[in-house]
Parts: sequence; structure tokens; C-alpha cells
Amino acid sequence: MKAWQLMLRLIRYRPAIYGFGVLIWSIFFISPLLPGLINRAIFDQLSGSAPAVFGIWTLLALLITTEISRRLLTQLGTAMDISVQYNIAGLLRKNMLKRILAQPGAQALYTSSSAAINNFRDDVEEILTFSIWLLDVFGNVLFSLIALGILLQINQQVTLVILGPLLIVVSAFTIANQRIQRYRQASRAATSKVSDFLGEMFGATQAIKVANAEAAVIGHFQHLNDQRRQFMVKDRAFTALLSSVYANTISLGTGMILLLAGEAMRTGNFSVGDFSLFVYYFSMVTRLPSLIGLLLTHYKQAGVSFQRMQQLLKDAPPTALVEHGPITPDQQLDFSPASTLPVLQRIDISNLDYYYPNSQAGIKAINFRLERGQFVVITGKVGSGKTTLLRALLGLVPAHGTIIWNDQLIEHPAEQLIPPNCAYTAQVPRLLSSSLHDNLSLGLNLSTTKLQQAIETSVLAPDLQHMPEGLATELGARGVRLSGGQLQRTALARMLVRSSELMIVDDCSSALDVTTEQQLWQALRQHPTTWLVVSHRRAVLQLADWVIVLEAGQIAAQGQLHDLRETSAVMRELWQAEP
Repeated sequence: MKAWQLMLRLIRYRPAIYGFGVLIWSIFFISPLLPGLINRAIFDQLSGSAPAVFGIWTLLALLITTEISRRLLTQLGTAMDISVQYNIAGLLRKNMLKRILAQPGAQALYTSSSAAINNFRDDVEEILTFSIWLLDVFGNVLFSLIALGILLQINQQVTLVILGPLLIVVSAFTIANQRIQRYRQASRAATSKVSDFLGEMFGATQAIKVANAEAAVIGHFQHLNDQRRQFMVKDRAFTALLSSVYANTISLGTGMILLLAGEAMRTGNFSVGDFSLFVYYFSMVTRLPSLIGLLLTHYKQAGVSFQRMQQLLKDAPPTALVEHGPITPDQQLDFSPASTLPVLQRIDISNLDYYYPNSQAGIKAINFRLERGQFVVITGKVGSGKTTLLRALLGLVPAHGTIIWNDQLIEHPAEQLIPPNCAYTAQVPRLLSSSLHDNLSLGLNLSTTKLQQAIETSVLAPDLQHMPEGLATELGARGVRLSGGQLQRTALARMLVRSSELMIVDDCSSALDVTTEQQLWQALRQHPTTWLVVSHRRAVLQLADWVIVLEAGQIAAQGQLHDLRETSAVMRELWQAEP
């Protein structure tokens, strides 16, 4: 969709507020017509060029009243601007966040977190700037049309000169169109690279220290900043150059009008009042070409921002970015699955395929079935496609194939296979910089009983007893205060409190000792649900109702463990490799 179409949808989100803003600013920009006419009457009376219809003091009173009214309109218009910006910014940011949170698992964000922050901050601000410019230009257009009508009645030749700067501005913008977009895209991309590297640098402090790579890291950071500065300077300098062209064009037009007006006054076709009216209106009418030029510039820059924000939507249509919905804090947003699935009886996966771009790595022709209550384990050597299979099943990658839940086709796995239908714990789980309770609940209103059951099942209770503040213990950035095993079990407890029909776990007991690992999987196995687990650990394989063996992205064998140990060479090799 074009930028203007998306902008129109944003305006239609709160048409009454935006319409009232247009009305207020239109009155504000039209209101200078009256002071101009009053000044004309005053000068004509003082010079004797016109009869006194109103007294000087009456005209002065009208002039003062008009100015006071303009001050009030400014305050009201500013309030409307704030309301418009709040609604537009809130809607854009809510829709981007909703799309991110609608994806399951750890791969919901299809760009770096720092680039996403730039989308939420800088790109939204660019759209807000454009929305306010629209209000200003609309009011100025109304004022200019009425003012030009009045000036044409006084002197057509002088008035037509005003249209010259507008033609020059439009021509300058047409020539600079592509460069505006190119410079803005380059500056935004360079900013994202700096933000990305900052995030990576702070996340890899220990690795940098161990490798004694501080000088190289700082040097690369300086290089990225130099690139960003160059692109930003080009972007800002080019925008300033266009503004200078617009302003100088207006100054040129002003000089021409003064020359023509002076000649008209010398011949007696122009009164002092007429001249004051031209000077008064011209200072505002000639702003119109500059405003239109800047509006067109901001329009192109807004188009770049719309494109960047749409990257967060992935496969969703552009309209999802401006989809109407509640944004007020007291209204609960709905992140429930796109469809409510019935109680799971079986799930059939047929011909599931996915290959990574420009690579032969991936999965091919995956076919298997899960029955209700089963504990199914996917195993295989490193690089055999186990994690890719789970990601394809959950819709985290654009896979092809058929997924049938009971008798219902799953058309959008990323939107349907989320709690309470399906819960997922990734191989490297992520925690938030918050308390243990907040990491387990993530906003859910959990009962004490349910929370305690999840803690017991994930074998986290003994660790909780040694935490200084219990569930209120702060975990630090990404759970840095927890050991690897505690982090994994916390993620499992977070999954368990969501009571889903299908639990999917990707090899998340690797950091546990043998005893704790056995206790964990025995407790999970007794949990009344259906499990799909990736693991090569004996403690997990021995609990499996069904084992699927992957090799080179395909199912090499599947069946019960004791059969596979006899018939599958890959299974025997994996079993012997485990202690």
C-alpha cells in the first residue's frame, strides 16, 4: 500500500479528533485575514484614501480581539495535536507489538531488538511529524486561496507573481525525490547498525574481555559511528538544502512583488492600505510553497518509515500496521489464538518441508502422528534438523506441509499453536530482567496452587528455598543470577502454568546433573498432557512412548525405543554415545 493510503487509515482511526484539529487549525490560519483587512482600513483612513466606516479605536479593538482569539486557538490546536499524536503513535506501536507477541517461541522478532526499538521510536515519530504537517498545510492552503482571491481583486499582476515560487518548489522536490528516500533509508539503516552492535557488545562483555579484544571492538564501533555520521549529515544537509531553496525562492518572489507594488503605487493604482494588505498577506501566502515542499519531503520520509515498520509484520498485510483497535491502558488487549481448538485427540503432520535460504539444510517429507497423552521424543545427531522441525511445526519458519489437529486443518500455526492450544520452551530459553514470579506469570493472574504445582513439577522447589526473597527474587538481566539448570527449569515452569493441550520442549535439560534431570523428566512425564520433546538423553528416551529418529533432515526411523535400538543404526549410535 502507498504511504498516503496508510496515513488515511490512521486518520480514520479517530476521525472526530483529527477533523476537529483540522477545523481548529483552519480557523487559526484563516483568522489572519481579518487583521490584514483591519490594517488596510487603518492605513487608508490615515492616508485619506478611504472614508471612515469604523473609527480608529474600533478597528484597534477588533485587532486586539482577533489576536487574543488566535492565542486561544493556538492552545486548543496544540491540545488537538497532542491528542492526534497520542492516538496515531499508540495505534502504530500497539499493532507492531501485537504482531510480535502473536508469534510463539523465541524467534518472534524477525529483526534485531535495537532495530525494532528504532522502528518504535524514530519511525513512529516521523509519521507523527507528517500528520501534524498535514494539519498546518491544510490550514495554510485555505488561507492562501481566500487571500489570493482578495489580492486578485486588488491587482492581478502582482498576485500572479506569488504563484511562481510554488512552481519552483514543486520542481525542486520532483528532482530531489529519489535522493530524499535514499538518504533517509541509508541514515536509518546506519543507526540500526550502531544500535545492533551496542546490544551485541553489552551482551558479550565477558567474551570481549577474555579475548582481550577491547581495542578492536571499540575501533569497529567508531567505524560504525563514522558511517552513521556520514549518512546522517547527508540526510540532514540535503533536507536543509531543500529548505534553503524553498526559503530563497520566497525571498526572490518577495523582491519581485515589492518592485511591482512600488510601480503600481507610483502610478496611483495602489493605495497605502493595499500595499499594507499585500505585505501582510504575502508574508503568510509565500509560506505555502515552503510548507508544501517540506510536506512532500516528509511524505517521502514517512513512506520510508512505513516500509521499515512493515518489516516487523513479516507475512501480515500492510493494513495490519494501521488496524483499528483499542489503545487505552484500561482496555485488555486480546492475544488469544486466532481460533479456539478442541481438546487434542491427535495431531497429524504430513509432508512438512523447509529449507533455509540459499542452503540445502532443513527438513524434508516429515510425517508422523501424536496421540493424546503420548510422550514423543525426537532425537538425532547434531545438525539433523530437530530444532528446525519444531520451528517449522510452530510456524516460526515459512514451512510447507499439512498439520491436522483432530480433523481441523491448522492454516496459521504461528497464530493457532500458542497457549492454551500449544506451549513451547526453546533450547535456549529467555528470561526477563524482573522477579521470578513475574517471569513465571508474564502478566497472568495465577493461583497459588497452580503456581506451586508448576514449581514442583519443574523441580524448582529446592532452589526456591535458597532464594533470598522467594518468588520476589530479582533474576537480573536475562536471568543472569540463575545457573543454567535453574534457567531451564524456570522456563519449563513458565510453560506449565499455561496448561496447554500440547507441550513442545527443545532439549532444555542439558545443564542439569543426572539426578535432577531424571527427577525432572519423571515429573513432566506424569503431567496429564501430550508431549513432543527433542532430546538425545537416556533419561528422556527411556520415558518415551514413541521415538522419531532424524538424519540429514529426514525421518530415518520411528517406533518404540527397544525396537529402534535393534533396527536403527543411528539410534544405536546415539544410545551408546550417552553415558
